[in-house]
Order: sequence, then C-alpha cells, then structure tokens
Amino acid sequence: MNPARQKAVQSLIAIEKNRRYSNLELDASLTKSDLSDADRRLYAALLYGVVERKITLDYDVTRFSGRNLSKIDPELLAILRISLYQLFFMDKIPRHAILHEAAELAKLRYQTRGANFVSGVLHRALQAIDQGEDRTAGLDPLTAKSVKTALPVWMLSLWESAYGSDRANQLTGAFNTPVFPTVFVNLQKCNVENLARLFAENGLKTRRVSDTLPLLQFTRFSGEIRKLPGFAEGFWFIQDRASAAAVSSLGVRPGDTVADLCAAPGGKSFAAAIFASDQAQISASDLHENKLSLIRSGAARLGIQSIRVSRRDAREVPENLVGAFDKVICDVPCSGLGVLAKKPDLRHKDPADLDRLPQIQYEILCAASRLLKPQGHLLYSTCTLNPRENEEILSRFLCEHPGFAIAVSPQTLFPEPGVSDGFFYGVLTRL
Repeated sequence: MNPARQKAVQSLIAIEKNRRYSNLELDASLTKSDLSDADRRLYAALLYGVVERKITLDYDVTRFSGRNLSKIDPELLAILRISLYQLFFMDKIPRHAILHEAAELAKLRYQTRGANFVSGVLHRALQAIDQGEDRTAGLDPLTAKSVKTALPVWMLSLWESAYGSDRANQLTGAFNTPVFPTVFVNLQKCNVENLARLFAENGLKTRRVSDTLPLLQFTRFSGEIRKLPGFAEGFWFIQDRASAAAVSSLGVRPGDTVADLCAAPGGKSFAAAIFASDQAQISASDLHENKLSLIRSGAARLGIQSIRVSRRDAREVPENLVGAFDKVICDVPCSGLGVLAKKPDLRHKDPADLDRLPQIQYEILCAASRLLKPQGHLLYSTCTLNPRENEEILSRFLCEHPGFAIAVSPQTLFPEPGVSDGFFYGVLTRL
C-alpha cells in the first residue's frame, strides 16, 4: 500500500477536524516523515489537489454514492476524495492501481464492507468517465460553473457583479492554473543574471517576469523552498510579481523612514529595503508576536540591516510616531480572493467572514495615515479581488480625509494564468 496515499487520508481528516490550513498540515506532516522524494511529491499533490477541487469532488461523491456527505464516515470520505481526484485530475496513475489502493485503505478500518462501498462508488465514476457523461447536466448555470471550476457560487457571483462575466470566466481559468514560485533577487548580494545561472546549473529553469523588477519565476517546480540553491546564502526571497510592483510604486529611496504595518512574513519590508539599497529606516510591525520571528529571520538571512521589528496593533498609533514616516506600507488583512491558485483553502471561506473585513481595513488605513509626514506617500494594498475591500475603502477614506490625495492611481491587477496573483493597490499622499 502506498504510504503517500495513506498519509494524505490522515492529513485530510486532520484538516477537516482541526480546521487547519493545508500548508501547515503538509509542513508538519513532512517534517516528521520518512517518505521518499517521489512519495513526498505525490502526497503534496494529493493533499493540495483535493483541497483545491473539493467542491467538484464532493459533488461527485454525492452523485456516485447516492448519500449525503454527512452520512459518510470521514475516513471513507477522504479515501473517496483522493481516489476521485486521481481518476479525474491525474493522468499518470493507472486506474487499477487507484481502485486497488482505495479498497485496501478502506479495508484497514472498515473491512470488506468499507472496501465494497468505496469500490462501488469508484466503478460508477469510471463508468461515467467512459460514457463521457456531463457531470453538470440539469444544474443551473451558476451551480454548474461552480462544480466545473471548484469555486463557490457566492465567489463567482461576486466577480460577475463586480467585473462582468467575461472577466469572471478569466478568473476561474487563472485560479485553476498552477502558479510556480517567483523570487525577488536580493540585489545586495546577487543580480538577476547570476541567480538565473545558479538555478540553471542546478537543473532549475526560470524566466524573467518583469522588465523593471528583479524577479525570476520557476517554469517548473516541486520540492522544498528552503533546499533551493541560494536560499541559505540569502540571494533571494519569495514574492509575487504583483506584490513587488505594488512596493515599487511607493518609490522608497535611501534615507527614507518607512513603516510597514501588518508586515509578517516580511516580503514587502525586504523589497523596500532592497529598493533603497538597504539605506532606508524601516519599522516593520505586526499584531502577532509569533509571526515577528519570520521577519527577523528573513532579514538576517538576506543580510538586511535597515529593518527594525516590533509588535503593534496597526489600528493604534503611539503619539511619538504621528507624522514620523516618509513612506507607509499598509497591506491590510483581506479575504485573499486574488491568491486562490496558491492557497486552495481560501475557496472554502465562509462568505460571512468578508462582512467584518472592510471596517477593520478602513480603521487600519485611517491609523496608517496618521503616521505619514506631509508630502509623504502611503501604499494601500490587498491580495483580494473584491471592490468592498479595495476601491470602496480608498473612496471612503478620501471622502472623509480631505488632506489626502491620490499619488498613484488605484490598480486592480488581475491574475495572469501561471504567472501572477490577483492584487489591488493605490498610493496616497498627504497634502
């Protein structure tokens, strides 16, 4: 029996039971694992694939089993999700191997009864595949699109309302296309050409994804980030093109005082420091003490000296910091609807969670604005595609704060399939 499938079943159950993010479960599981490299890759593919395609898979489980999901034991449900994912979305594993492994996994706990149930469901799925059955026949258009794309109805409705049906269709394609990591080259230690050469010498192909920013994107990737060449030496850090473009728009220069709010894990602080040749004074803060170590360790690895780290609630402004900064980075907590290709768990957000975010975002922006010197610049950004968290926040702020104006026009960066995330940013100036 393949240990990768067995571990994937266990992890899926843990994610459901503990409401844990899949990346945290994967990291914790692999840290104490003795899986081979090939099995580690299979385990990761199954775990992330099932989380990403859960809406589709659960629809299939229901139609092929004739049972409500709540009536299926969690372990059997995990086995079915993994097996159906392999049948419908992976093409290198033989059918007989998928069915055999599924039956054996079910038999471990449920004996022949469980194995027969799982086998029956999978045989019906195979029959549907062989007959070219339309899985969404009879569904209304929006539900059918949800099942096909594994994106929830409420999210599709939001995008169609905000951006139109054509753009919403483009988004569903982009979010179901893998995005390989992009690295920001640490120009204090390396340059783009030398880093590309180092990667190539180690069998890693990369491409430039910007004419103006020091970025390289892997054209294929599997493995662990920390084991890649140049990581330990601090030659690079992970940052998406959209995020790097937002920081670049702020125009941080040597000698600037910079506040980065909600800064963990530190990517925007690192980018700002490198844009300023490590000669700015950057104050990076975050509400969560346990996240500050990510900024400290990242800066140390990169050899960046200009960042100071502290714990602070971004909605509170000490009097000694009022008007103290030339530049402010205000990348607020958001719904993350621009990074679904990288964070599949976000597909399963409760839409009610979005209702509380705009007020929090607005309060953080108002507090951030108090940090700014006259003629200073403030970057407001999110990694979401939701006007309530983006354009509407800036419009409300400008309406209620006449002492501020737009310095860089707000931009919604829609995801480019396989290349970059969805993102929003705009830069304000204090008059």
